[in-house]
Amino acid sequence: MEVQGAKREKVLEIRRAWGGFEVAEDVLISRPAEFAWRRLYPGTIERPAHLEGKVLYARHR
Repeated sequence: MEVQGAKREKVLEIRRAWGGFEVAEDVLISRPAEFAWRRLYPGTIERPAHLEGKVLYARHR
């Protein structure tokens, strides 16, 4: 899903929505084009997310 506007604002929006959870969380926003190339390179957060991650929610158009 393409991120509209600043990624930082989207992170803050997600954190506000998760406000009541008392667990550690990392919120990372990566645009589809960024994720597509960064998932290929070791040392980026997208690499293990691609190899080991799980989609929790996906919007279907």
